[in-house]
Amino acid sequence: MSLEKRCHLLFFTLIGFLTLYKWNDLSLPYFWDELGVYTRAAHYQYSHTVSLLPASVPPELSRGHPLFFIFMIGGFMRVMGEQVPSLHLFCFVISLLLLSAVYIKVSKYFSPLAALISVFILSVQPLFVAQSALVLPEIFLSLLLFLAICSYYEDKLLLFAIYGSIAILTKESAIILPVSVLTYSLWRYKATGVRPSGLYLSGILLTMIPYLVFITFLVIQKQQNGWYLFPYHFGLVSFQIKAVAHQILRYIFIVFFKQGRTLVSVIVFFIFIYQYIAGKIYSLNGYWYSILIIAFSVLFIGFNSLFSVYMDRYVLMVVVTFSIVCGVLFASLSERYIVLGSLLMVTLLTSSYYMDTKVFGYDTDQGYRRQIHVLQQSIKYVSESPNQYKVNGNFPAYYAIGCPDAGYLSGNRPINPYLSDADSVYYFLKCEPGDTDIYSGMILQKTLVKKFDDEYAHVYIYRVTRK
Repeated sequence: MSLEKRCHLLFFTLIGFLTLYKWNDLSLPYFWDELGVYTRAAHYQYSHTVSLLPASVPPELSRGHPLFFIFMIGGFMRVMGEQVPSLHLFCFVISLLLLSAVYIKVSKYFSPLAALISVFILSVQPLFVAQSALVLPEIFLSLLLFLAICSYYEDKLLLFAIYGSIAILTKESAIILPVSVLTYSLWRYKATGVRPSGLYLSGILLTMIPYLVFITFLVIQKQQNGWYLFPYHFGLVSFQIKAVAHQILRYIFIVFFKQGRTLVSVIVFFIFIYQYIAGKIYSLNGYWYSILIIAFSVLFIGFNSLFSVYMDRYVLMVVVTFSIVCGVLFASLSERYIVLGSLLMVTLLTSSYYMDTKVFGYDTDQGYRRQIHVLQQSIKYVSESPNQYKVNGNFPAYYAIGCPDAGYLSGNRPINPYLSDADSVYYFLKCEPGDTDIYSGMILQKTLVKKFDDEYAHVYIYRVTRK
């Protein structure tokens, strides 16, 4: 069997292992942002109108963001229903499409071995594994950005315009995409003296189409909501050098050092130095593609660093770039099978160690399942209680019991989280971590009746008597 066929077989084997590992997670209830924002917005469109128009979702759910991801999830609900496992499966399939796209394109630009190693490194990253089955836009955005960059590299500028436009309608951070590819084209033109097709007038116009699409969205938003950008977001932008530099360092830490990537980064650095001294870097297949995707990643981190809101998943696309660069450099050692196998084993072991650190990290590793676990236990407890009290709680418990389609309610009896003045006694689920308590000013007496724990995750069940 040829090396190429063996790589194909190992790729499908890898996909199979990842599917088996994540299969049980598909039936888990919604967690954090997918519970509080994205699935709520999609359910709203499902119940009303599935649309890309800004007014199709209340501003408190959309926060003024473009709605393509919500539109896509809402449309899927119309066809396949609102069941939690089906939505998680849909998002997991998108994750597999991202891995497949990376494998196909890196095989084309470099080699099947480099593609296989790239996919392997990406598929064992705790951030990717956790995100792969959640109803969140970052994996879908990464797929669109990756396909757009590949289309530009292949001079398929119309495809670039399509992918780029959908990406910018998925999340505003894609706004850096046209600037990135034009910067790459100018750099390549200066280095080679050959004018890329993207620098001709027709190419520039196609490259700018995503901006035209985004401006159109903003104009419609102004007409429907009364503002171009959600007013709350203006306070999140900072051009102060110190603040931006701080965010850049945080994102660099995420990409190169967090979740065991320190060791891989050091190994790749020494491989790069070795290949550079040997004069093999410039002769690598796909050299200019590497420049393109790295240039995009640098500008992408810079753009995201302008905002004070920070989450690891925001730079997931840069982790994709990291995996590809590592895969290409690892593959350059293909003649040293023992060394290459050892490096891959080290990568797998370090990633496995950080897959669940038992510390709250939002949705950055598999530890997110712990808070879901204690919430499920606490909601089951109050639903089976003989006391017919209403149930309330802080976030995320409030939405877990208030959204019937979130996957937490078993159907034993409905739970009503909406308190009235007549409700003098009720259960309160306090999640830690979670938002601050609500109704705390009205509490007269609070008695702990049960507690559920799972490492960092805790839910305290109180019986509350209020004025």
